[in-house]
Amino acid sequence: MRVVITGASRGIGRATALKLAADGAEALTLCDIAYLDELEALATNLRTSGCKVKTVRADMARPKEPARVIATAVKAMGGIDAIVGNAGITAPGKLADLDVETWDRVFNIDLRANWLLAKAAYPYLKKSRGSIVMLASMAGIVPQLPHGLRRVLEQKRPFEFRPTQPPSFLRRENASPQRSVWFRSVARLPDEEALHRCLLAYVSDFYLLDTALMPHGMLMPLENLVMASIDHAMWFHRNVRVDDWLLYSTDSPSAGGARGFARGSLFSRDGRLVASTSQEGLIRLGAP
Repeated sequence: MRVVITGASRGIGRATALKLAADGAEALTLCDIAYLDELEALATNLRTSGCKVKTVRADMARPKEPARVIATAVKAMGGIDAIVGNAGITAPGKLADLDVETWDRVFNIDLRANWLLAKAAYPYLKKSRGSIVMLASMAGIVPQLPHGLRRVLEQKRPFEFRPTQPPSFLRRENASPQRSVWFRSVARLPDEEALHRCLLAYVSDFYLLDTALMPHGMLMPLENLVMASIDHAMWFHRNVRVDDWLLYSTDSPSAGGARGFARGSLFSRDGRLVASTSQEGLIRLGAP
């Protein structure tokens, strides 16, 4: 597979390149305008695995750059099987305070560049029956969310979470009270079992009790929703590292009388059950 990835230096773009190379991608073209040292380091790392890599410095806000990226990729790889439009920026501040230059740059990078990239790549993708992948940011819907939920999503956390089924933030949907979430700490941690268990106890409170809300199509947190833990129990079955991915599988078999009960199982990446949890909590709706 021959793939073009924009915004490849860090984050999702970098992770995509690593995953594709690990899965045996023949060649990659990686482009970015920032963190170029990291982009080159990534390319060097990927080449050691036998993947052919071309790096391109490109400002995707300029209208001719997407076509140049595609032309460079075709020359380097001999064709294209997929493109991943990952380049994107945000504009800090309120909409009313943005100037025209900032607005244009955000629009040009986040939207126009992806259209131009796909347009330039289309003849080659048609020939290879390839794929187009475009990534969007939560920043596009965050302003439409309730204030409490928006505050939770915008704040920095010591853990990153990856739900197996992306939640719907803009509409209420009833669902069975079951879900699974991958998580890990943002930072690498020391090899101290007690520390990892303490942090696992802390993070096990996330996504547990509000599983009981799912059949009612409710988002957590709502402005008028009151939730409080009454009791929380935890069992450790095996050694654990919270700086590696863990799967948190939760369900809620009972909710009523302003109380919800939930339980959870925590699995390591290799499928071992490392801990179990249960929690009962108060759940009430206050005045709007």
